[in-house]
This record gives sequence, C-alpha cells and structure tokens, in this order.
Amino acid sequence: MLSKSPLGSALAAACVFAGGVAASAAPAAAAPASLLELTCTAASTVTYSPGLTLAPTLQTVTFDVSYSGCTSPLGTSGVTSGSRHGSFQDIRSCLALPASATQSFPVDWNAGASSQVSGTTQSVDAAGQVVHIIIGPVMTGQFAGDTYVEEINQASLDLLQCALGTGVKSQTGVGVVTLT
Repeated sequence: MLSKSPLGSALAAACVFAGGVAASAAPAAAAPASLLELTCTAASTVTYSPGLTLAPTLQTVTFDVSYSGCTSPLGTSGVTSGSRHGSFQDIRSCLALPASATQSFPVDWNAGASSQVSGTTQSVDAAGQVVHIIIGPVMTGQFAGDTYVEEINQASLDLLQCALGTGVKSQTGVGVVTLT
C-alpha cells in the first residue's frame, strides 16, 4: 500500500484515475477549491536519442512540456499558459520505468514570470499507460510556497517497436498540472 505522503497519495490517485485523466484532464489529486491556485492542461513530447530498445543504453532524453487552458479559482494570477523544457542523459530501456529522482527545474509562465520547482518524479505503469508524476514545492518565483503536481499520461511502449530497428524515438502524453 502506498504511504500517506503527498507523493504516495498522488500515485494512488494516478493508478485509480489513469484512464480518465488523459481524457478529461482532471487533477490527479484535486485539492479543495479554496486551496487550488492554478490548474492547466499539460501536453508533452519526449524524444530519445539514439532510441529506446530492449537493452539498457545511454540516451539523450529531450522533453518539452506545454501548459494551456490555465484557470485560477482566485482569478488573480494572470497565467493562461506556460512551459518547461530541457534535456539530460540517462541509461534507459523499454523494459524499465525511469527511476524516481529529485530534480529542480524552471517553469516559464505566459505572464512573464517563472517558478523554480524542486520536484520528486515517479512513474507507474497502469492499465496500458505510463503515468509520470512530479510533485514538490515551488521554491522561488511566481507561486512560491505552493505545491506543484504534474501528471502526464503516455501510452505504454510498444515492445515490438522496441525490438526492431532503431527502437522508440519519441513519446507524447497529456495530463494536468496543479498548484495548491
């Protein structure tokens, strides 16, 4: 059973709601409306070079996550969209989910401000989808002191494609980001 920690709660919600979140873009772990500061739809593209195969190999992983349709019950943020992007190298294969890790990254918002997030990542395979969750505090910038929760749902990798030729070169996903 998952712990009662925020990450454990988010992962439990992701496992239960994995199919519905991709279709409805509803928050994985919705906060009470009075505490919800911002909700956005998320879309991601991840590329792998040289490409994911069945064998673990060093990959350059490049990601681009965009946020759109942002709404705020408080109506004071002025944020309607945002993004985060970057790249890193890691040993990856089609047969293993990415390891949990803590990372610090900026999120750029349309209103000209940014947020620096320190988040813990976790990935789970649930019902034919891989659910990637990042949860952690906004350390500085807009929304400082809030909790950032991002959930991206991707189709599970096609093992036949992993076994043939150059492997899996990219994945796309959809989800939601919330700040509370």
